[in-house]
Amino acid sequence: MKLFCICMCVFLFLDTLRAQEAGVYCDTIYEEVDSLPFFKTGRPELIKYVMRELSFTISDCLDRSDILSFNIHLNLVIDQHGDIRAVEFTRFYFDEECADALKEKLLSISGWVPAMKDGKYVCSRFRMPMNICAK
Repeated sequence: MKLFCICMCVFLFLDTLRAQEAGVYCDTIYEEVDSLPFFKTGRPELIKYVMRELSFTISDCLDRSDILSFNIHLNLVIDQHGDIRAVEFTRFYFDEECADALKEKLLSISGWVPAMKDGKYVCSRFRMPMNICAK
């Protein structure tokens, strides 16, 4: 198994786009909100959790690939109850099997406070880029 380091930067982006229809998990995914969703125990704990939970899966993906360094950009769709309802990859370099394995792990992350708009919890996106390098 390859050794690797995960250098993560978790950024919150708020695009000034219109609200988008989301399908079955949310009536609407709000892009413009008063407060963004956040991990209850803070960003450093989210990074530790993601590194711990995704390390084995990412290592397996790296073992099946000749990619040594890459970025993954993804959005977590967090509903009005603080549950992750979808994982959307916007930049991804692995096969579908890796994507499915990562989605499964990411969907299990609990401990979110949802976004707020006009004093109500709403469904929105949490943008999460990850920089990964194999050593």
